[in-house]
Amino acid sequence: MMQPNRSTAAADEHRSSDARHQAMIFGSGHRLSREAYDDLSGPHALSGVTFFQALMHTALALEEQRAGLLSAVSRTVPPSPVELLRHWLDLHALGHLVLLAFRDDRAWFADMLREVGVTRWTPTHALIRERVMSIAVRGAWAVGELGEIGLQLYLPLLRSPVQPLDHFDAVLALAMVALRRSEFRPVVRSAVDQWASRATDAWGLRSELANSVALLLDDPHAASVWALEWCRRVLSRTGATNAAALPEQASGLGMSEDDLLILAGLNDAGDCAVAVEDLFPAVLLLSQVVGRTAREFYAPQALIPALTKPWTVEVGVDVLRRSIPHVGVSRFNVL
Repeated sequence: MMQPNRSTAAADEHRSSDARHQAMIFGSGHRLSREAYDDLSGPHALSGVTFFQALMHTALALEEQRAGLLSAVSRTVPPSPVELLRHWLDLHALGHLVLLAFRDDRAWFADMLREVGVTRWTPTHALIRERVMSIAVRGAWAVGELGEIGLQLYLPLLRSPVQPLDHFDAVLALAMVALRRSEFRPVVRSAVDQWASRATDAWGLRSELANSVALLLDDPHAASVWALEWCRRVLSRTGATNAAALPEQASGLGMSEDDLLILAGLNDAGDCAVAVEDLFPAVLLLSQVVGRTAREFYAPQALIPALTKPWTVEVGVDVLRRSIPHVGVSRFNVL
């Protein structure tokens, strides 16, 4: 029998690895494990540029897919479960891709911005749009890695007459940048306070966002305590049957109970654009994100069944309903 030459075997192995990695990114949804992430980001991983290109292509592909589903949900027509699941998986793929894109050297991103010269564009718009907590905080982490470039992208957006969710995108990103780089805190605090002072709605959510940013930047410890308690509530909502055994299980994996709670919060599928007790969990959760590596967003495989609920059609519809005025959480729609 003829044996394949080494170059052919290597090419076949490479194609097999690429297919396996693509299946992980686009097929795992909210249950990608830390072990899988390590595989994706290992020594032979694709470059950050390549992952970012995949992020942009996925975001564009979601546009048409999302429009059809939103039309069905807004007309109370039952959407296709297959299309709903595809939307859910692609949406979470954005979160995986943004971490993979910005995990290492990011000089390429500055070069790209200089060449393209974009205005009123952010790399996190598609991640924020569906208002899923886990995806939003992954995007914020990525912006935190950009430093001053993050200010250049998001400060003009905060000062512009754009949609409320775009302002939320800017506030979350700027809070992360300022938390990572203390020298940027005065300019971010001033920009957020000025934005909040221009509030025209009766709900005062701009004030709640500004207060959340103030607590995060002025007292990160208090913010982390608040966020940890919120994460405890998230874990309690998973309905894990073996919740009492989770701390011991986590300890066996070299994790503390706090680590366990934080992982529950970082992988929450709830709405990131709502306030709890007059504060925004999405903003205060950044206190648990700063200093965290990309892989630390993911739970070990052994803990995933207890930390996350399986996807359902109802969950998929609920996410879409957040984007429909007066159907989702309308308080945020009038921000």
